[in-house]
Amino acid sequence: MANIKLTDIDDLIKRVINELSHKQFMRILGEESVKDIRTRTRLGRGVEKSLGNAKSLKKLSTGYKKYRKKIKLSKETRPAKSNLTKTGEMLNEIGTKAKFGEFKIRLKSKRARQKARWNAEMGRVFMNMSKAELKKVVRRLNKRVDKLVNKYFK
Repeated sequence: MANIKLTDIDDLIKRVINELSHKQFMRILGEESVKDIRTRTRLGRGVEKSLGNAKSLKKLSTGYKKYRKKIKLSKETRPAKSNLTKTGEMLNEIGTKAKFGEFKIRLKSKRARQKARWNAEMGRVFMNMSKAELKKVVRRLNKRVDKLVNKYFK
């Protein structure tokens, strides 16, 4: 028969929480979330409000599509595709800042922040995390918890 004390479980929980909160793991979660946001946006989808649903970005105007046909675009877009990827510069500026217990997703440069603000004013909001993206973070956390519990219960 197994003899498990409440203090053993309490100690395990404290160790797991400490490892989950570590800056390195927060950075990994943040970097994965950045990839999710970039991918979603390059597919032409934005999120209007935090934890909202992803939906198609506002279509490009006819004049802007004509302009895009004449210039060199990022290989990740087409002239008529609304995916905030004219050159790729703004989306490549999305980064993460991590510290113990949290990560923040942000645009690294002032220029990228200005572009994002302008796009949001034009109805193309993309810097929010969707409900589905948050669920991915939770799945990643759960996977890590499973690994840690298995590690401590060898």
